[in-house]
Amino acid sequence: PFFTAYGLQILHLNYVWMQILAAVVGVSNMLGMPLWGFLADRFGNKPILVLNVVGVFTLPFFWIPTSPQHLVSSLILLLLNSLGSGLFWAGVGLTQFNLIIACSPPQRTATYAATLSAVTGLIGGIAPMVGGILLQMLAGIHLSLFGLIIINYHLLFALAAVMRLAALPFLRPLEDRGAVSATKVLQDLGRSGLRQWRYIRTLQRAAEEEARRRAAEGLTEKGSHLAIEELGKALSDPSRAVRAEAARALGETANTSAVDLLLKALEDFDTDIIGEIAQALGKLGDRRANAKLIAMLESPQETFSESDRLALVRALGKLGGADAVDTLIRLFLTVENGQLLEALALALGETGAPKAIQPLGERLQQLPVGHPLRRAIVRALGDIGEKSALPFLRSLLERPDTEPSLVPILADALARIGDAESAFALAAQLTRLPSPVARRQVAHAVGRLLNVGDCVYGLLSQAEHKGEAVLLKAASELPRSFPIADVEAALLHNDHATALNHLFAGPRPPSKARGKSERRVLLAFLEKAHTLPPTAELVTIVLCALRALYGKGAEG
Repeated sequence: PFFTAYGLQILHLNYVWMQILAAVVGVSNMLGMPLWGFLADRFGNKPILVLNVVGVFTLPFFWIPTSPQHLVSSLILLLLNSLGSGLFWAGVGLTQFNLIIACSPPQRTATYAATLSAVTGLIGGIAPMVGGILLQMLAGIHLSLFGLIIINYHLLFALAAVMRLAALPFLRPLEDRGAVSATKVLQDLGRSGLRQWRYIRTLQRAAEEEARRRAAEGLTEKGSHLAIEELGKALSDPSRAVRAEAARALGETANTSAVDLLLKALEDFDTDIIGEIAQALGKLGDRRANAKLIAMLESPQETFSESDRLALVRALGKLGGADAVDTLIRLFLTVENGQLLEALALALGETGAPKAIQPLGERLQQLPVGHPLRRAIVRALGDIGEKSALPFLRSLLERPDTEPSLVPILADALARIGDAESAFALAAQLTRLPSPVARRQVAHAVGRLLNVGDCVYGLLSQAEHKGEAVLLKAASELPRSFPIADVEAALLHNDHATALNHLFAGPRPPSKARGKSERRVLLAFLEKAHTLPPTAELVTIVLCALRALYGKGAEG
């Protein structure tokens, strides 16, 4: 009650201003109730109560800088205080009441609520008397702090603020199932903008299909945690476009409650957004979805369309887990549909399961040259990244009839596994590739196998815009013992064969260099590289290898 006394006696505000401030509190309180109710439903009552208690803790400090000598600035502070007071106390009252209801035994809720009211009323009667005694005891206090004059009222206000904050530890042992932390609430609110709030309100109220679809699409971009309930309701919207966008948005939320909503929507086998729901579940990565997706995938062929089955396969690949891997392998060994087989192979690769290597490799050996499935299997073996896949991949590399379009994928798979022994064989494939992009892909893979991948990538990516100038600069960084001028002259005329001859004519590597495994790999490659057909990509690889052995920072 002493805030009012301070306003009347110290600030000399009239009753009109006191009523204006009270009216602002009332309006703010009325507007705050729906907001806090909405947030409490999404995040839980406990974290919202914590945030509001922190909010009311700050309110008394708004009164301390006020003075009758600076009435305009004081009124601005008090108006802000009134806005905050109505807003934060609305949250405290609402969430505190909800927690009392939730934590009390159902048959004794009325008793608990009545007890709370009785205790609050009792303390509410005692506290003003204690405050009055303290105010009289502190009378005559007149301190200067950072240019502010501190009197007894200000000390009482600061004490009130501290006591509000001191209530928070009592909230810690209270259970609020499903609630998140206050930090999580702040993070989510920080990511939310006004547009997101508008999208949520549109989903709640709009009757136009296009408006609802755009709202769901907007929430997809944001990955909203606040809109989960609205998006879950939109999964049963009359419009397929709205349902599909809602499923995609739920997949971006990274929230376990979104998984429950999506799985519930899958209970209706006739839903026409199975593909979108499966994709969302795959993104969420919660393996609680595995059993449902497996059951749908193993249902009779006519139950779902091919596109839906493809989506189910891709989702299981993202989710992984022993049950998903076993199901995918079983289908991979029995299915004959080409497109579904490719999806199964890629999904097995995405699981990263070593047990999938043998069935993938055996199917790879049975396929004729040029079969589309070969590319999917090679990519999958590279994704798994286990050395047990090398016999299958090397056998493809050694076959003279391996199609050129498969070589870049094969090179990437070998590079991901780290098979340095394949570097020379891959470099030998460069002249077979008609596509410049494919040649750069293979050259980059060779560079990665030789542990000079960054250098090769840098030169290849810049050569697209700067041409031979990039290679010239790289050659100029070699030691003077190399015939740099001859190399540069050959490069200026695009004579890659001569440039390579001059590079190979450089000095022998120092014996110290042979002591490191990475350098042994480089030396082994260079000793045989002079037998390869000359290409610009091979020049790039050789330059990077020589720079690693002899260039700046190279030991020896």
